[in-house]
This record gives sequence, structure tokens and C-alpha cells, in this order.
Amino acid sequence: MYRCHPTTKLGVTGHLGRPITRYNSIGEYIVSKENEEHFKKAINEDDTTESFESLYAKRVQEYEIALAMQKEVLQLNEEKKKLDCLRVEEVRRDQERLRQRFFEVTKILKASREKETRAENSLHDELTEQNECRRKSAATRKNIQVLKEFSIQMKNTVREYGCYEELLKKFLRENPHYKNVDNFINCTDALLMSCSDIEKHKMELMHKLDESRNELVELVRRQASILMQNKNELDFFVRAYMTARNEALMAEEQFRKIKMTHSRHMVDRNAMYDGLYNLYLLLCKRRMIEPTLRYHEVHKISMFIKGEFEVLRGVAINLENLKCF
Repeated sequence: MYRCHPTTKLGVTGHLGRPITRYNSIGEYIVSKENEEHFKKAINEDDTTESFESLYAKRVQEYEIALAMQKEVLQLNEEKKKLDCLRVEEVRRDQERLRQRFFEVTKILKASREKETRAENSLHDELTEQNECRRKSAATRKNIQVLKEFSIQMKNTVREYGCYEELLKKFLRENPHYKNVDNFINCTDALLMSCSDIEKHKMELMHKLDESRNELVELVRRQASILMQNKNELDFFVRAYMTARNEALMAEEQFRKIKMTHSRHMVDRNAMYDGLYNLYLLLCKRRMIEPTLRYHEVHKISMFIKGEFEVLRGVAINLENLKCF
């Protein structure tokens, strides 16, 4: 669509659509000079500039002052350099003296440490030998005490059983098949040993019986634990089945809702397709052209309708502009 007003140049102050003539250009230039937002003045623009001779004299004076300051700084640096050399030499001598002293002290400390190590080793050996002698002396005293107690107990035993000697001799005279005292003692020992073996065998049988009982109890406990575990697993499977059943019912309900939503969406989509296709047919009939697009070519139909609406909108805008004139 063509412009309503003629195109003019850009004004000095940035105005469009205003023609610039020789009558209003002076005023525009004055306004642009007073505009401080887009045009910045230089610093000290209105001040009077100094002459070259005054600037040269000022710079020469500053140069002489700088040379004097430089000489003073160099002289001070020379003095400090000499003082630093003297201090460095003094520090070097002190460092050499401290190094020699350090070597001497290190030798003394090393000798003292070696003497301390030898004394500690000797003390440790003496203490070890002393402890060993004490242990042997304690063991010997203990053995002597045990022998004394054994001697006393033996004497008491002989004194206690001495009265049975006559009784034993009388028993042997009455029972000659024992022959002598040694034979009688051997028979008695054999009897005692047999009684001891019988008691031992009995204890072994009782121990085996207890083990069998414990094994039976453990087997029953294990079987009961397995049974309880199977029952718990069965309960777990029942709960899992109920949970899966509820989830399946929920999924079925959600699938039904999804199916209904899909059906409504398909109905809405078919209605939209029908509306777009009917609108396409109407536009084709309006333009008196033969429809070439198919029912399912929605994108092409939409682009065609969009283009037609753009054309109609442009026509409407042109009509409104003509009405303005």
C-alpha cells in the first residue's frame, strides 16, 4: 500500500516527515547546539588557552625540579648501598661464627646421645638379667615349698594308714588266692579302673543322648522356621496379588478414560477437519477455482486459508484508508 504523505529527509533534531528549508534550518541548528543529551561539549571549552612560551617555561621549571629530586634520590641510594654492604659483611661474619658454633654443639650432642644410648642398653640388659634371676629364684622357692608340703602329706598318710597294715595281712591269710599284697593291690586297681571306664562310658552315652535330643530340637525348630517363612511368603504373595489386582483395575479405569478422551478428541478433530475443509471449499467457490487439496491435507488447507485471510485483511485495510480520504 502506498504512503499517504511524501517522504522527506531526516531533520537536524531527528524529526521525520518535516521538510527542511532554508528558513527553518537555522533554528534547527541552534536547537541541536543546545541539546546536551546527544552532543557533549569538550572539557574547559570556554577557557582561554595558555601561550606556548608560558607552557615551555612551566615545563622547563618542572624538569629542573625533577632533576634536583633525582640527584637527591641517587645520592641517598649510594649512601644506603654502602650501608647495606657493611651490614651484609657483618651478617656474613655472624653467620660464619654461628655455623662453627653449630658444628661444635652438634658434635657434643651426638656424643651425649651415643653415651645415653649405651647407658640405656646396659641398664636394659642388667634389668633383664635381674628379672630372670628373680624368676628362677621364685620358681626354686616354689618347688622347695611343694616338696616340703608333699613330704609332710606323705608322712601324715603313712601315719594314718599304718593301722590298716595288720588288717591287710589278716585278710590275706584268710584269702590265700590273692597270694600277696601286690596282687591284692593290682586287683583293687583293676576294679577301680573298670568302674572308672564304666562311668566314662555312661557319661559318653549321656552326652550322645543330649546331642541327639538337641539335634532333634534344632531340626524341629528349623522346620517350624521354614514353615513360618513359607506362610509369610504366601501372605506376601496374597498381598502382592491384591495390589496387582487393584493396579490392574486402576489401569483399566485409566484406559477407559483415555479411550473416551481419545474418542472425544477424534470427534473434535474430525469436526475441525470438516470445518476447515468446508471453509476451503467456500473460499475456492468464492474465488471460482477448482479445489485440488484432499480432506486430510490439513497443513496445506490451513496455509491456503491463512493466505486468503491475509488478502482479505489487506483489502479491508485499503478500504479503511480510502474511507479516510
